[in-house]
Amino acid sequence: MYIRRDPKRKASRREWRRFNGRMKRTIERTLLSNQAFQSSIPQTNRRIVARSRKNLKMSWQSYVDDHLMCDIEGTGHHLISAAIIGADGSVWAKSSAFPQLKPEEVTAIGKDFDEPGHLAPTGLFIAGTKYMVIQGEPGAVIRGKKGAGGICIKKTGQAMVFGLYDEPVAPGQCNKVVEGLGDYLVEQGL
Repeated sequence: MYIRRDPKRKASRREWRRFNGRMKRTIERTLLSNQAFQSSIPQTNRRIVARSRKNLKMSWQSYVDDHLMCDIEGTGHHLISAAIIGADGSVWAKSSAFPQLKPEEVTAIGKDFDEPGHLAPTGLFIAGTKYMVIQGEPGAVIRGKKGAGGICIKKTGQAMVFGLYDEPVAPGQCNKVVEGLGDYLVEQGL
């Protein structure tokens, strides 16, 4: 409801506080999606942004369900399992069939991203299953093969995106899905 005020009358403190509060919330919501803006926020205003981020509903599980476990290229096929795992080994989200990783497996994967070729002689182990490491992108993507199936792992700034596949899904299809989501997360600063 808009109340017309006398233009000569000054706004009360209460009116100014209400106006400023509404403007702050609007500006915060608008700018929170802009990554360049977020990195330029002065330290004194970080509390406001952190409070606003709590209100955003971000579900890592939806990334796994909607983007990794999706129908691949309209074929009706999908990955066996997928997950997004933090660089520290914490599981952010996973499909129901994703195997439980051992801490030493996560450490070895992280080391291969830092020192490409580390896993090539020994192989890549996921929940005790050995995958032969095949050509990937040094420091960015690890690919593994086991029989008709395999794995693709894409490293982002703060996490790793995993995708496991088996026939009839082709390695290229798995790579496209996993690396596509990984590239998107890298663009978003995640």
